Amino acid sequence: MKFDFAFVLATLVPTLVSAHGYVGTITVKGKTYTGPAPEASSNNSPIRQITTIDPVKDITGSTMSCGQNSATAGAPQTLTADAGSILTFTWTDGPAHWPHNTGPVMNYMAACGNGDCSTFDGTKGKWFKVQQDGRKPNGDWLQVDLFNGGSVNATIPANIKPGLYMWRHEIIALHLAQSPQGAEFYPSCIQMNITGKGNAVPTKQDLLSFPGAYSWTDPGILVPNVYDPGSTYTFPGGPIASFIASNDPNVGSNPAATPSSHPSGPAASGSPSSPANDSTKHKCHLKSQSSAQEAFVLTPNRRRRVRRRGARMWW
Repeated sequence: MKFDFAFVLATLVPTLVSAHGYVGTITVKGKTYTGPAPEASSNNSPIRQITTIDPVKDITGSTMSCGQNSATAGAPQTLTADAGSILTFTWTDGPAHWPHNTGPVMNYMAACGNGDCSTFDGTKGKWFKVQQDGRKPNGDWLQVDLFNGGSVNATIPANIKPGLYMWRHEIIALHLAQSPQGAEFYPSCIQMNITGKGNAVPTKQDLLSFPGAYSWTDPGILVPNVYDPGSTYTFPGGPIASFIASNDPNVGSNPAATPSSHPSGPAASGSPSSPANDSTKHKCHLKSQSSAQEAFVLTPNRRRRVRRRGARMWW
């Protein structure tokens, strides 16, 4: 019987590229909230539920605000936290860790107004940036910490005016960003009640809209030199909001990260520039939803191992 390798390969590819992820947990002041899985029948969390772990690819669509089909799908809880508190995020693809390690981690806020945040429409929100993290001094992206099963932090502005806010936590995966429209967006929204005695609010110039804040040609979204450790990364989405003290929101959150108020670039002794020279840095490591690390394809003579490296298979 003739072996149809092309057919087997075609059926295998969707499995290899289907797993991406969502916020697994958020922890503040010792209390942890679990993110709802897309397939969960109920949500008892302040994290809005998305409908799929796939990336947002419509940069002008409503899903850019809070993730897949969650622009208006409110969560049943609202997290209460003090201004100045540190938020700790983990990400998961369901059975395993976050599968990507190239690209920035972004954080935005928007006031919910006088209404409940559960009715807040993310596409109508006036967002402002509070934190952005790129490469660390060793050349790794902060996202590598998530890939390794760790966490990332973000700090609620200490001087912000108390009230109801939506927090937009986002990973931009750049493993395919050398090509036009190759970047992947993973926004997630958390409903918050911020307490404190601050009175700072964003200026009109600080405000952004999602969709609208990004374009496919932004330097931080189309990145031909994304694997060049000597390059400087320019964050998309404008500057950090002007009211944030010292314009450096990384203080007390991700101290090892490159300061967020400046373009991200690694130290001179950074990682190798070619993805082929690095088995753990600067590559997309997609995992199947069964959490298997490798897949096998039967050939007429032997089994051949397929390793996941982004949307490609390495033999």
